[in-house]
Amino acid sequence: MCAGAGLVAVYDSEDESEAEPRHHGRDPVKKQESQAVTEEAVAVVQQYMQVMHSLVNSEELRQFATLVKEYRDRMPIAKFCGKLDALFGEERLFMLPGMRAFIPATDQFYFESFLQEKGASELKIPSHLLVSS
Repeated sequence: MCAGAGLVAVYDSEDESEAEPRHHGRDPVKKQESQAVTEEAVAVVQQYMQVMHSLVNSEELRQFATLVKEYRDRMPIAKFCGKLDALFGEERLFMLPGMRAFIPATDQFYFESFLQEKGASELKIPSHLLVSS
């Protein structure tokens, strides 16, 4: 298990084999769509963490995990972006857009502005760094 695996919360799903939908606010179609999005998000984060392992040393990986935890524990997005920028530096600027998977919707606007300011909004991880699954 990678050091960043604890960064992703995976929730147990309910039994999908029920013949009739329940009538207490849960839509089975929306639930399936939500699970698909969750699975996709988990896959994106896992791939991102694999790339991280190839680009950073163990101390930087620990700093990254601590930074994400502090952000999730209510660090302001502006402070998080500044620390993220310092951790990655110019040589790993292409890693910033991959952080979108870690940013909740409430902070997406600020994060996108930060990416544009850094000139990183359209950067991609070089294909030679991507790990095939």
